[in-house]
Amino acid sequence: MPRASGDLVTKIQKELAGPGFHSEVRVPYSALARKVGSHKETVRLAVKRAERSQFIREWRALLNPLLIGQKLGSLHVEARLDGNEKTRAISQIRLIEGVAIIANYHGGSLRVAFYYESEESAERKIRLIASICDVKNEDTTFMKVDLSLRGTLKKTDWIVIKAISQNPRRKNVDIALELGLSSRTVNRRIRKITESRAIFLIALVDVEDSVGLSVNYLVRCSDQAKGEIDNLLEVQRLVFATPTTNEYYTALLVFKNISEAERFKEKLGKVPGVKEVRMYLLKEHIFVDSWLDGIIQRNAASSLASQVV
Repeated sequence: MPRASGDLVTKIQKELAGPGFHSEVRVPYSALARKVGSHKETVRLAVKRAERSQFIREWRALLNPLLIGQKLGSLHVEARLDGNEKTRAISQIRLIEGVAIIANYHGGSLRVAFYYESEESAERKIRLIASICDVKNEDTTFMKVDLSLRGTLKKTDWIVIKAISQNPRRKNVDIALELGLSSRTVNRRIRKITESRAIFLIALVDVEDSVGLSVNYLVRCSDQAKGEIDNLLEVQRLVFATPTTNEYYTALLVFKNISEAERFKEKLGKVPGVKEVRMYLLKEHIFVDSWLDGIIQRNAASSLASQVV
C-alpha cells in the first residue's frame, strides 16, 4: 500500500482547509484523490493518520451567517494578560452572543471570530471584548469575512445540519439511521447543503499533541498581494487561511521549528504590497458551541414541528 508523502499531506490539508472557507464538508476520498493526484486509499489513510495523530483533534461545522441574516467577523486583540487574567477573559468572551471560535496565542494576544447583525452590533462586541481584555481600540484589528450563499435550504436540510454539526464527516448511513431517512435522501440533502455553502468545514488543531509549531500570521497587505500569498501557501502545511474584505489576510500553518516559521515570515514580508506581518504561536483552538448550537437546534426543531403538523 503506498504511503502518503509530506507533500501529499500538505496538498490534502490545503484542499480540506483553505485558503478561504470550504463548504465541501463531505468531499469523498475519491474526489479528494483526483484533486491531489493520488490514489483514493492513500488519501484516506493520510486523513485518518492526521486524525489519529491528534494533529486534527476534530472537525466542526461553521454555519454560514447569511442563513440567519448575519455576517462573520474576526477580531485580533493585542492584549497584555497574564495566565490567570487571560483564562478569566476567555471564559467571559465565550459567553458573548455570536462568538464561535477563539484562538488563544502564547503571550497575551488572542483572536475571536463572531457573528454580528450590523455594523453597530459589531462595534458593540468589539468594545465589549476590548473591555474584557483591558485594551484600547488601537490594540484591536477587526477583519470582515466575505462569504456567499447559493440558494435557500429546505426544512429537512436544517435537520441534517443538526446531525452533522458536531461531526461533519460522519457516515451517511449513521445519519440516515438517526433521522429515519433513506441514505439516498441524506446524500441528496448533504449535496445541496454543500453546493449552497450553508456550512463550512473547520479543522480544530490539538496543539499540545501535534508535532511541530502551530503559527498564525496576520498580514496587512493590498488586494493584489493576497493572490501571491495564496501561492506561497501552496507548499506549506496549512491549517486554515482567510482572505478578508479589508486589508488583512490571516493564515494558520504548522512548522517544524521557530526558525522555519521565521523564514516564512520573511518571505511574506517580501511580497509586493505587504505592509506588515505579525506572527503568533497558537496555544489553544477553542470552538464555542453554545450560541451556534442553539441557533441550529431551534431551526431544526422548527422544521420537525412543521413536518408533524
